[in-house]
Amino acid sequence: MTATGSINRRNDEGYATLTALVLCSAVSVLCAGALSLGFADKTREDRSLYRLQQREAMHSAIMAFAADMAQSTKYSVSGREAIRSGDTTYAVTLSSQLETVKWPIDKLDQVGEAYLARHIRLSRDELAYRLRVRPQDDCVRSLFSDQGHIAPDQDLPEGQGALYVSTAKDGEVWRIRAVTGNRVEEELVRFTGGEHLYNVISDQTSTLGETPSCADLINAA
Repeated sequence: MTATGSINRRNDEGYATLTALVLCSAVSVLCAGALSLGFADKTREDRSLYRLQQREAMHSAIMAFAADMAQSTKYSVSGREAIRSGDTTYAVTLSSQLETVKWPIDKLDQVGEAYLARHIRLSRDELAYRLRVRPQDDCVRSLFSDQGHIAPDQDLPEGQGALYVSTAKDGEVWRIRAVTGNRVEEELVRFTGGEHLYNVISDQTSTLGETPSCADLINAA
């Protein structure tokens, strides 16, 4: 074999090796990309399943809590439920308020400043703004309701005092709030006194940051 032939053969082998390396690199990139997409899809599916199970647990907790509420003689009730959904047990914190034991939303401008100051450190204008723009605030909803019957020249009742001589709640509208982790589920319900304990008037899913309490707003002031 001539020297020229030997050089050509080495060049061919070099090109083949380089081509093989390029192909291997390309295949590796494709494989890595496919694996990355697979992991991303799996993560999305896991998150969706978690959110679904979490919501199911919260609604189950609300139903169990409502059954206990129906036997209470208080206008504000709180509690905790541990609900298992899938492979996870969710600790759900619950609270509820009778909507009539609040100020009417349309009477905000008539509520005494001293009464407002006992519950929140926001000016009347700031509170009016939140009522328009952020009516989902836990604080706003705990003070005002379109079902509210407390006169604006009276303060709201404190604590969880007894309100009834019986536990009958037929026709009453209550707001039930469930929290687990950072997730909040709220239902506005009307008790029926029938086979179905209550009907849901409206519901809402949010986060704690989106629904600050009066205490949160006071601490942020």
